[in-house]
Formats: sequence, structure tokens, C-alpha cells
Amino acid sequence: MRVSELMGSTEFSIGITALDQEQQRLFSLFNTLARLSESQEPADRFVEAFERFVDAVDEHFAHEEHVLRNIGFPDYAAHKAAHEHFLADARDFQDGLRRGSLTSQDFSTIARYVRYWLLHHVQHFGRKVDHFINAGWPASRQHANAR
Repeated sequence: MRVSELMGSTEFSIGITALDQEQQRLFSLFNTLARLSESQEPADRFVEAFERFVDAVDEHFAHEEHVLRNIGFPDYAAHKAAHEHFLADARDFQDGLRRGSLTSQDFSTIARYVRYWLLHHVQHFGRKVDHFINAGWPASRQHANAR
């Protein structure tokens, strides 16, 4: 089964410029993973791309959590827990790729999992954040856009 790429869309925007830009970067890095998961490229290209993706995710999550704390986002604990769960899974994949227990046969499975998680996270939590910031919380937007 082919892994579909993710297209950036204002549908996923939460109105915080830096976080929206980081999200678009994650989509772009994911799209590289999707292409490599089905290519005849050497396996180390997928492994390197996955490493870059996980590093970018880790940075984005740290920044996003900082912003959510600053604006007093009421569902912060659940949001952070979702981040931690994904990073634990991603690091398990990294370990398997490094040890060689996950091979090119597993690349599309990894990419499908990442795609599902990203879309679910952006659609579920992203909408909650967007609603909180944009539903009568102008101070939230001001704090959110300050890095």
C-alpha cells in the first residue's frame, strides 16, 4: 500500500506563525520519508531522513509545549502526553532501525504510522489549540506569537 504524502494546508493552521511554519517543515520531512519508504534508494537514506524527522519533531514539540504553557492551554497535560507517546514510539523505531531489527520491509509501516499520527494530532489537538486561541482569547494569541 502506497504511503500518501501530506499537503500543507491552512486548514491545519492554528494562527501561530512559528508553529505553523514548523508544522509545514514536519510535513515536508514526512513527505521525504513517504517517498523513501517506497523507493529503491539505499536503506540508510530512509534511516537518515527518519533521524532528521524525529529531531525536528522533538524541537517542534518543545517549542509548542512552551507556547501552550505560556497561554495557559487547558488541555496541556493531554497534549504533552500525546507528544511523549509519539516520541517514545519514534525512538523505538529509531532503535530498531539502528540495530537492524527493522529493515526496508518496515519502512512503509513506519511511514504510515507517522502519517496517521501527524494527521490525527494536527486535526484533534490542533483544532483545540486553534479554538482556545481564537475564541475570545486575544491575550493568548499575543503570548503565543512571542517566542
